[in-house]
Amino acid sequence: MNSEEINDGRNYEEFVCKLQKAIIESEGLFGQNNIVIERNKKIRDSSGVEREIDIYWEYSLGELVYKTAIECKDYNRKIGIDKIDALIGKISDLPGIKPVFATKIGYQDGAIKKAEKNGIELLIVREQNGSDWFDKNGIPYIKTININMIIHSRISITAINPLVDKDWLEKESELTTEDLQKIIIQPIEMDYIEDNTSKKSRELIDYLEDIDNQRDEGFGNLEKTVYFEDAILVANKNRLKIKQLKVKYIRPEPFSVPMTIDYSNELIGVIEYLSTKKKVSIFKNGKIVKE
Repeated sequence: MNSEEINDGRNYEEFVCKLQKAIIESEGLFGQNNIVIERNKKIRDSSGVEREIDIYWEYSLGELVYKTAIECKDYNRKIGIDKIDALIGKISDLPGIKPVFATKIGYQDGAIKKAEKNGIELLIVREQNGSDWFDKNGIPYIKTININMIIHSRISITAINPLVDKDWLEKESELTTEDLQKIIIQPIEMDYIEDNTSKKSRELIDYLEDIDNQRDEGFGNLEKTVYFEDAILVANKNRLKIKQLKVKYIRPEPFSVPMTIDYSNELIGVIEYLSTKKKVSIFKNGKIVKE
């Protein structure tokens, strides 16, 4: 048995319906005209016979009603004239309906001529192929972008050695030797500096990140000395007026993260209009590209 005889075409009808909805939505017609796209629409013709339309919608403009019926065929071969004749027979007693035929491969010459004579719009509604990524002059569109991101991880502080303001330590501070040892031996990256000169208060690691900009120093275990005119180091919940701060820290080596942006994954499908020789590409984000 021919596989096309087994295929009930439902998936293809859903596919065609999805693309048509995207186009109508992009033109803002849903809200303006109360368009509802229906699948497997049952309509009684003028002879009382119930006809089933694969995809159907209608809308009013002024005092006129515009009706569209799409016949869908999920065939792996070109549509012959017999299928066009069948559609003509189906709509012959359904006046006022614009007939459209949709398939994914194409049409035989006889089918094209018969459709033209009977006002049937022929569409090729398909998934993307290689030709969709070139313009009419053969110039390729951007399909993929390869990016190699270089990631620099944050530094981590391993030790701090502050030079304390001697006058402040003798006259104002109540810190013990044990307190000072904790500050030096157990640095906490949440510690921060109150720089009274710049009138800014920043976490120590953020402060160090800003001045750690000489990449020629290499990576791994490093050491830097920062000088202050008037600053307070807040460490281990203690306040310490300092003149300079020697910081030992680790600068991790950067690593690369390759990433590919594949625009072809965003292209849902393509509709080709045989009467106008135009092509419309429909993307997931709602973008419609007309050629």
